[in-house]
Amino acid sequence: EKQLRELLYREGVCEGVQADIAQLNVVESCIVSELPEYSWLQLNFVHGRLVAEKTDASTAPDMQVQEELTSLVASREGIIRAFDLRGGYIQVQPGQSVAQGELLVNAATVGKRTGKILYSAAVGCVWAQTQRVYRCFIPYESELNAPTGKTVVNRALITPLGRFLLGKAQTPENTLEQVSAQPVTLLGLHLPATLETQTLRICRKQTVSLSAAQAADIARSRIYDSLHVEAPECEILSRTESVEESEEGVLMTMNLTLLENIARQVPYTSEMEPEIPAEFG
Repeated sequence: EKQLRELLYREGVCEGVQADIAQLNVVESCIVSELPEYSWLQLNFVHGRLVAEKTDASTAPDMQVQEELTSLVASREGIIRAFDLRGGYIQVQPGQSVAQGELLVNAATVGKRTGKILYSAAVGCVWAQTQRVYRCFIPYESELNAPTGKTVVNRALITPLGRFLLGKAQTPENTLEQVSAQPVTLLGLHLPATLETQTLRICRKQTVSLSAAQAADIARSRIYDSLHVEAPECEILSRTESVEESEEGVLMTMNLTLLENIARQVPYTSEMEPEIPAEFG
């Protein structure tokens, strides 16, 4: 602990010093490369007190452990902003531009004092500033399936001997299907059978007309839905949108600047093995 504190002090990190997350990430990476006994280090200031969380390093992983090692690569291009890691060795720095597929956090590094390769599975998030462009077209008129309120229910019994319909199956056209299944019990005892219930909600087609403003609102909502699926934890830093109106409908184009996690976990391979400097040859 004394040696760790001395190294931290040398890097300008100690109680009483104000340091942001980016600075702490850089110092963590430097310390881990100098102290071979640590494979992971995280620094935090808690009520002004410096707290260091660490994990012991493994210098000679067996085959099973090595197969479980993972590194982090960029899922898309961006500008690195911050790290939130629970293992691994940082290969890039805040403010650096990275390309899709570039190695961000490796599962191995070379100890600066010993020249030995240290291993630690890379786990966590790498936050980067990214750009995304979405386009969505919404027509002024469209046909929708509107439920009429009428339903048809079909039931079947599933047993080890097969699937048996309970009554005559009804299959009307233009329906929305919902299927549920529940185990069959008798006096509290579970029987080797399942009751399958198919509910068909009868619909009819209706033509819906939209104004330009309504179409734009729907397009915006669908873009946000797509963004939530692709980058659920992102933060929108800036947004610009343009709307093109035509005789058929509205085309919305949205340009987004985001802060998102671009880390994609991949298996560690021999191609990621760091080179040992000649001085340790």
